[in-house]
Amino acid sequence: MPRSRAPYAHFVGVNVKAKKTYENGIYAELLPTCSSSISTWPGGLLRRNVEAILALKPDAVLQWTFDPKLIEPLERVNLQVIGWDCCTKEQRRDYLRLAGYTTNRIDRAQAILALQDKSENGLRDLFAKARLAKPTGMLVIDQVKESVQVIANSSQDYTLSGTVNLAADNSGEWWRTIDAEQLLVWNPAIIVIPA
Repeated sequence: MPRSRAPYAHFVGVNVKAKKTYENGIYAELLPTCSSSISTWPGGLLRRNVEAILALKPDAVLQWTFDPKLIEPLERVNLQVIGWDCCTKEQRRDYLRLAGYTTNRIDRAQAILALQDKSENGLRDLFAKARLAKPTGMLVIDQVKESVQVIANSSQDYTLSGTVNLAADNSGEWWRTIDAEQLLVWNPAIIVIPA
């Protein structure tokens, strides 16, 4: 049965950075009309941006919780704010649960989580049988400037694919900054560049 609305039709706006992520990544291919149909406001929560958000009349505003100063201005003007924490595996699962409750599609969120669990267990079984002598080294590069910012300790379990994140150090820190020399020393066979 065809859908009557686009899956993002309930979004009234996003910040400029989020929209650029859509436009410059695979999302633009998956949802080609999404970018042109969603309003934007400048990043940050300056007074004019809170006013821009208010003008969109959202039912709820999704906001990262890493900095409480980002939430307080929104709540002060009586916007309903849903805080999203980052970035453990369980927190990522919570994103789906929260999206299900917010959109009244709990069944869909549970189905997606069940599919993830089934896929993950299938991969674990497959690679347990493969008994790789040595996993393939990989890096997730988040930013390249004078130095290289890599995602070190994410919620992603790369061992499921027979790889190991060379930057992981079990410190709990999401990112690490390395220099070009360290990149050459590690010499990853796979480099992942996220959206």
